[in-house]
Amino acid sequence: MVAYRFRSFIEDTLRAISICFNDSYMNSNQRLFDLMVWDDINGLPGNVLFTREEVLVEQGDAINGFYTYFLPSGVMVNNIFYIGWKQRSETFLNVGFDINTPHRGNQLFWINGSWNISQKAGSLMIRPVVGEPVATSVIDILYKTSNQIHLLPNPARDFIMIDPNDIPDPGMYFISIFDLRGLELIKIPLAERIDISSLHDGFYIIFVYRNGRPYGYSRLIKTK
Repeated sequence: MVAYRFRSFIEDTLRAISICFNDSYMNSNQRLFDLMVWDDINGLPGNVLFTREEVLVEQGDAINGFYTYFLPSGVMVNNIFYIGWKQRSETFLNVGFDINTPHRGNQLFWINGSWNISQKAGSLMIRPVVGEPVATSVIDILYKTSNQIHLLPNPARDFIMIDPNDIPDPGMYFISIFDLRGLELIKIPLAERIDISSLHDGFYIIFVYRNGRPYGYSRLIKTK
């Protein structure tokens, strides 16, 4: 089994898991595996929160693209949780590996009855997709009146980009970044690359304004 640790700073719902599986000669990588979600017990994957057996490896539509596996009912997560898979044989699953992003102890594998921290420098290309939070708030009401904006990458460390397909209308755009207390930490004109290196690790709310009015929103996880 393989597990990657994430942290949600509010109660939220895990809606899907995106994985980048490598292309393979004559589709030799297309085999079955079990999709897994765990909670945390003493810094290791603990109770199984969700499993879907016999999931088929699928490639994304683009080079190094992600394929998204949706969870039918969603899984409530809070604080630390893990996503990953369980192999159904000893044959390797060829998953994309980002050598430029250290996993910082968040990447684990299970073998011979115990979990171990990966010693490989880099991170598996696997991401959680969260949806509406379990606990509603005033800001969630504002979400429902705006368009959802997609951030690339997310989680992110030093910079983010807004998917240009999400802002096709002409106008003057600004981006604001708020923490969970509602404090506006960054407000700048929208650019191709947005520097977030000054932010601490955590959960943030992103709003895009067009001509001074809210146009779209997203949620950002800032990592080291």
